[in-house]
Amino acid sequence: MEKDRNYALDSLRGFASIGVCIRHYLHFIDFPQFISAPFSNALIICYKLGGLFVDFFFCLSGFIFFCYYAEKISSREVKFKEFVILRISRLYPLILITLVITSILQYTLFINQGKFFIYHNNNYFTFFTNLCFLQRGFFGGDFSFNGPTWSLAIEFWLYLIFFYLSYSYPKQLGFLAPLISLLFFTAYSNDIRFGMIIFSADFERGLSNFFLGGTLYYCVKYLKDNFDSYLNFIGFTAFFLSVTGYVLTHLTLSSNPHSLIQDPFEDFFLSFSMIIHPGLILSLSISPVLNKFFSNKLFGFFGDISYSIYLWHVPLQLFIYILFFKYNINLQLHTYRTFVLYFLALFALSYLSYKFLEIPAKKMIRSKLLTKDNVKTPPIYLQKVI
Repeated sequence: MEKDRNYALDSLRGFASIGVCIRHYLHFIDFPQFISAPFSNALIICYKLGGLFVDFFFCLSGFIFFCYYAEKISSREVKFKEFVILRISRLYPLILITLVITSILQYTLFINQGKFFIYHNNNYFTFFTNLCFLQRGFFGGDFSFNGPTWSLAIEFWLYLIFFYLSYSYPKQLGFLAPLISLLFFTAYSNDIRFGMIIFSADFERGLSNFFLGGTLYYCVKYLKDNFDSYLNFIGFTAFFLSVTGYVLTHLTLSSNPHSLIQDPFEDFFLSFSMIIHPGLILSLSISPVLNKFFSNKLFGFFGDISYSIYLWHVPLQLFIYILFFKYNINLQLHTYRTFVLYFLALFALSYLSYKFLEIPAKKMIRSKLLTKDNVKTPPIYLQKVI
């Protein structure tokens, strides 16, 4: 296994990406043949609450960035220019490629059918906001083009806020992280908009979860420093509570007769964001046994391609949608077989993207803009974080 790589955290990110894509499988509801969602009972949490995995991304990113970057920024080991280049080279190439392809596919559909697919707020202005990481986080409005990229746009600005606080207030960071998290959890949950016209509710959502991840870093550090002999016990307890939360949620949703399209997001936001997902991160971070169990190359594979999975699933759906209307193919998207084939195709596309687009583009940008003398390359798992 590669040095410094945390396969266990990779596995969580991979599972979360797949969870979002399962939720978005409901995009096919417009198809006449879409009678029911495949595996609707087994995957009911993903279908109904898949959006909460985005909050998990925010939290996991906060945890990893505090873990790797906080001290390096405060000690001036990592400069702002280097930090931004590392982030841009990681995020932007695939965002740009999928934005262009999605735009072409959306307008191809619009020209032929007079409508867009799922995300309808597509125009010159929203294209510009997508290019500049400004969609949803600052201008609000409906989703546009490759809709899921809204969370990545918000993450970019969270990175900059994190850098500023780590650089300017290193001694207060352990206090600021839980304060910011609690403040914006309270704001988001009570429909209080501190951002007003500056940033949106989704930005508050990102702030609360990202800095909860930072808070979790300090908790993990404290536990490792003071309870070294009990780490497996604490980790297994946290893992058990998180899994129990999933089971109880599954039972609650399964007993609800409402349609899968109805999203009870707000009812579960706090329990998942503040308890269940942080519990998973904590358990795999402090328990050597759990970390080893989840640190296998199969899980690592899905961690590798998680970013591509997240960015390519909407363009793939668009392509399928266009093929359907052009050739009137009966895809039987409600069947288990088509569901499995769709995800196998997505995984294959994502692997090709990861190997031949994502990694080469990142390396090229860093080789051009960074020198080996002035920047230390982050560990593998950090380079791949969403």
